[in-house]
Order: sequence, then structure tokens, then C-alpha cells
Amino acid sequence: MSGWKAAALGVACAGLLAVGAQAAPAGGGLRTLNGPAGGQAIFGPIIDQTTLAGALGEALRGLHGRFADRPQIGRLFRARGSNTIATFFQLHINGQANRPVLGLVIVAAPPGAHPSVWIAYDQANRFRTSGPALLQAMDAATGRPSRPVGGPAVGGGPGAPRPTGPAQPLHRVGFADGSGSIGLPAGWRLTSSGAGSAQAAGPRGERVTMGALFQGILDPRAPGAQTSARFAAMSHTQLLVCPYGEDLARSFASIAGQLAARQGRPPPAIRFIRQEPSAPSPYEAQAVLLLAEIDSHDGRGALMSSIRVGAMRPITPGHWAMTVTQVSTPRALANAEWPTLEAIGASYLQNGQVIGAQARRVVAQIRSEGESSRQTAAGVSAEYDRYNRGVEANRDIQDRSNQDFSNYLRGQTVVQDNEQAARSTMDYGQADAFVKLRPDRYQYVPSQDFLKGIDY
Repeated sequence: MSGWKAAALGVACAGLLAVGAQAAPAGGGLRTLNGPAGGQAIFGPIIDQTTLAGALGEALRGLHGRFADRPQIGRLFRARGSNTIATFFQLHINGQANRPVLGLVIVAAPPGAHPSVWIAYDQANRFRTSGPALLQAMDAATGRPSRPVGGPAVGGGPGAPRPTGPAQPLHRVGFADGSGSIGLPAGWRLTSSGAGSAQAAGPRGERVTMGALFQGILDPRAPGAQTSARFAAMSHTQLLVCPYGEDLARSFASIAGQLAARQGRPPPAIRFIRQEPSAPSPYEAQAVLLLAEIDSHDGRGALMSSIRVGAMRPITPGHWAMTVTQVSTPRALANAEWPTLEAIGASYLQNGQVIGAQARRVVAQIRSEGESSRQTAAGVSAEYDRYNRGVEANRDIQDRSNQDFSNYLRGQTVVQDNEQAARSTMDYGQADAFVKLRPDRYQYVPSQDFLKGIDY
């Protein structure tokens, strides 16, 4: 739900370009160019990978080797129906805290062709201005767009905050259930977390909500909606009610008002300043970026808020879910606080394995409840089965690539013991020691040779 536009993170990093053309991301045909406003770009094909996940992992490994520090990535965005993913990353040259780098990596895998990568990066305090110029330079060099596929923050324009300084330094805080983490400045606290989402509060009234999901919203126009409403009333269940497929700004205001009513408060006063479409995730039908002033009548006054709202594709007929990512600050602090809020958004990370396991349990529960309460559940189950059959042919390849990418993020790799006919996933340093000591016995296992049930 994150994917924030580049912010001025950390302090100035002297001599970034002096790093020079050290090892670029692995692959063939990669080109490097200097940006017209600073920074550098790396782009070209990744010839030894065949999937998006594999190419992204290869690009991140290249950045790791180039700067001697592992990139910390934000949320992955992917436009619906596309073969492109993108994410912002942060790192420090040679692990030095006073040499921060901020950048964007985009990977595309057209059918029948090798994946290609576009990487733009600069000193963290300059990337806001140099990043767009780097993307344009790559556009000109390649003759094709190299734009990110989404992002929940509304940029400049009438009524938008005008940042006056750099972002505050962040420290990483993990979620309670291990499903993710987020960077927070000193004085901030994580107020809730779980299932890949989190809420945090700042010392001066700032608020951040990452990856919130409001489920079970009843579409009053759907067949059987009145029956669902009656059952809810009989069981004293409070339903969120909002038409599916309508303008998402109005839908957001409606849901916010209903949630306030549950707490005995009047609906928040919302003044929308800007609205623009956002690239939906594969699970969303549509998404929108909003810039608004919101007064929740809680004594804090109006907050300047940047909000990304998405409408999830319905799983249960007549019910849908809304995703919300939101950063807010008192209007008087917006110019000073905005870079920090964007930096917090860019730091948001999810643990896909934990979230996936949680999601599978939720889906299983939904199916079980549906079987016992609705005849239409049979049709839903059949639709899932058709979908599963359609993707089964590619699932194994994708699972291997995802495991390879996950291993990279954890600093691990798979090593085979040829004498014992055994395999083990171990840290890079340990693996390197084994392979260098006995190359005749130990060898690295490429992702295409991973064994199901053992390596992934």
C-alpha cells in the first residue's frame, strides 16, 4: 500500500558519484549514465533471469555489490495487467551512516524477452529533484518510458505542502507479528501493527497508517444485500455499507464517517484538495491518490493528509474491501514535516511469507463460512479453482524465483553437498567459506535447480 514518491532522506552524502563504475547489477548490456541534475542511472537487459522476481533480485544484488551495503526496499508496486514492478530503495555507501543513497528500481519482463532493469539513484537529499531528470534521461536513451507504476503520495501542485528541509533520521521498528517493519523518527511510536499493516503517531499530532484494510463492506445494490443487512441486524453486527465501483474519494469519506459514528463521534470534515488515479495492485480493481485536509473533531484541528485508497476485487458476492494508506500532520507543520512523512512511507516493508500465510488462513475461513451460509459460495469456489488451474503451469517457476528473492533479502543462499547428497540454506559468509574450502564438494544451487519441499 506504500510506494511513496522519493523524499529527502537523511543528510548529505559527499562524493556519491566518486564511487565510479564499480560492479553494476549483474547481467549483460547494462549502461550507466550521469544525470543532468546529479545522480546516476543504470539500465539494460538482465540476460540470466526469466522472471520479474529473479531480475529484481539480480538488480538488488548488483546494487549491494556496487555500494557494499544491502538495499532496504519499500513496498513493491505493480500496475494491473502489466509485467512491470518497481520499488524505492535506501542504502548507505560502504555501510556509512553519513553517506545515504536513495533510488528507484524498475523491472519489466515482456513476454518472450529478457527482463530489463532501470535504476536511478542519487544522494538522499537530492533525489527528489534529480530523480525525475534521471528517468527522463533513461527515456531519451532507451526510447521508452521508465516511469514508476504507482505511489500513494500526491506530489506538488496547488494546496500541496512545500517542504522546507530534510527528513528526520529514522530507526526501524518491527511489527508485532513479524509481518513487516517501518522506519520512525525519534519521539514517534508504533500504536498498532499486524497482518502487514501499521499505525504510528508522532509527538506533535502526526499520524501514519500503512496498509489498512477495511473488509466486509456491503454493497447495498448487490443481490441479497437486504438479506445480509437483516442477518447483521439480528446478530447485532455493525456493517460498513458503501456501493462498490463508485468514486473512491466519496467512498473513503463515507467509510470514515461510519467508523466515526461507531465511536460516537460526528463524521470528519474532509476537504479534498487534489485527486488523481493510482496504479492498482493485482488485487485491486481501482485506486486513487488524494490530498485533503481532515478535521476529525478530536481537538487536534485540521490535518493535512496524503491518502491512497484502493478498492479490492470482491471475494464474496456483494461484499468488498477498501485499502487505505495515509500520512497526516497538522496543517501548520506540513511544510516542515512532509519530507519525514514521505521518508516513513518509503521505509515501509512487508514480510510476504508471513502475510501470505495469514491471508491463506483468512481466505480459508471466508470459504468455510460461505459454504455454510450462502449457496453462491459454490460459484465462488469454482471461480477460485478455475483461477488456480490457469496459473498452475507457471506457479513452480514463480515460487522458485520468489524463494531466491526471499533468500537474498535474508542474506542467504542454497549450497549443495555433493558427497552427502544434501542441501542447506545458509548465510552468504558461511556459504562462501564452504564453497571456497571444498569447491569439489560444495557448490551454489541456482534458483532453476531448487527442489520443491526442500529449497522452497
